[in-house]
Amino acid sequence: MAQSWADRNAQAQSLGYRNYYDYRVHDYGNMPPGEPGATGELLDRLRGHRGAADLGSFIERQRDADDYDYDVTRAVAADVQPSYERDAEGRWTYISVTLLMDDGTEREYRLRGLDTQQIQDYLDDLEDLEIDAVIDPYVAAVAA
Repeated sequence: MAQSWADRNAQAQSLGYRNYYDYRVHDYGNMPPGEPGATGELLDRLRGHRGAADLGSFIERQRDADDYDYDVTRAVAADVQPSYERDAEGRWTYISVTLLMDDGTEREYRLRGLDTQQIQDYLDDLEDLEIDAVIDPYVAAVAA
């Protein structure tokens, strides 16, 4: 049987971490407690997901790079796929946005519980950054 959240927290605290999340962002104990935790791609991997806030931060970094001319890994394309499921208020269960980066890597973002206008706002942001997006026809038709 899997450990409960409380048991994982207690075990992490016994090792000197604030809680289980702190233990995770310290690479599951491979980084000593009290030192800065993981950042960037490693943090995303350790968290196990990237969400809407992460996509928003990525878009802001891309805009800042345009404004201040500093070097960043650029997104060159996006693939937008829906869950096709919606809740009672019409919000999407999730939309998956996979960005293809100019270094050949991919970054997936899962946008959960957003309404169609919020999804459209992200798509508009990608378009403003001149990122070619392949959008599932169902999403495109509903967002139009």
